[in-house]
Amino acid sequence: IIPFIVTYFFLTGRTARRATIDYLRRLHAFTHGKSPRPGWFSAYRLFLAFGFSAHDKLSAWLDPGLISKLEFPDIALMREARESGRGALIVGAHLGNLEMMRAVAARYGFTGFHAVVHFAHAAKFSGTIKEAAPDSAKDIIHVSSFGPETAMRLREIIDRGECVVIVGDRTPVSENGQTVTVEFLGAPAEFPRGPFVLAAALECPVYLFFCLGHAGGYKVVAEKFADKVTLPRAQRAEELGRLAGRYASRLEQLCVAHPLQWFNFFDFWQPRPTSAPHGPRK
Repeated sequence: IIPFIVTYFFLTGRTARRATIDYLRRLHAFTHGKSPRPGWFSAYRLFLAFGFSAHDKLSAWLDPGLISKLEFPDIALMREARESGRGALIVGAHLGNLEMMRAVAARYGFTGFHAVVHFAHAAKFSGTIKEAAPDSAKDIIHVSSFGPETAMRLREIIDRGECVVIVGDRTPVSENGQTVTVEFLGAPAEFPRGPFVLAAALECPVYLFFCLGHAGGYKVVAEKFADKVTLPRAQRAEELGRLAGRYASRLEQLCVAHPLQWFNFFDFWQPRPTSAPHGPRK
C-alpha cells in the first residue's frame, strides 16, 4: 500500500514537492545533466524511495532478514567508535536510512548508541515504531533545542565511552541563526553549526555514517571525520565554516552518487524566516 500513501502525500504536499523538484534541478545542473531529469516523475520516485525507507525503518527492528541484505565494509569503524572507551559523536544525514544504524548495531550486538531526535519533527513516526517494536525506543534522546542541559546529558554519555548519533543537515526552528553558509550543489546553503559545536564540547572522535539503498538492500558508508574537533576562539567562525564545508562536500558527493535518496523536503537554499516553520520535515 506504500505507493498509494506516497501518491496522496505527493499530490497534496505542494511545498515538499516543489522543494524536491528544486533539489533535483540543482543536482541536474551540478552534474551537467548526469542526474535524473528534474520534474514530477523524478520527484515522485524520490517520494516513493522515502516511503519504502520509512517502511524499512520499522522492518529493521522486526525482520532479521533485512540485516542480511546489508553490506557494511567498514564495520571495524563501528567497533572502533564503540570499543575505544573514548566515546564518539556520529554524524549522519537525511540521506538513505540513518535509522537503520541503531537496528544494525542491535543486531550485531553493539550497545550504547544514543540517537538525538528533535521531538517536534519525529514524534508521530517515532511513536509508531515504538508501538510495533518497543526496543526501538531505547537510547533515543528527544530534544527541542541544544541547550546546556542537553549538552551535559550528552557529555555524560560520551564520558561512559558510548556514542551519540545526530544529523548534520537539518536546523531546528528553535535554533534559527545558528547556521553557517557553505557551498552545496553549486549554491550557498545553510547548515547547522550545532553538530560541530557539540563535537568540540564533547571532546571526542567524530565519525560520518550513511546507510544507503543498494542492490535491493543497503550499504553502509562510514568514515572518521575528525579525531577531535577544536574551535579556537579567534578563528571560531572560520573553523565552523571549514568543518561544515567538509561535511557538505561529502554529502554532495553522496547525493551525486545516490540522487534519489536525499530526503529533504523544504527549501534548503533559501534564508530561513525568523518565525515561520521551514516546511515538511522527516
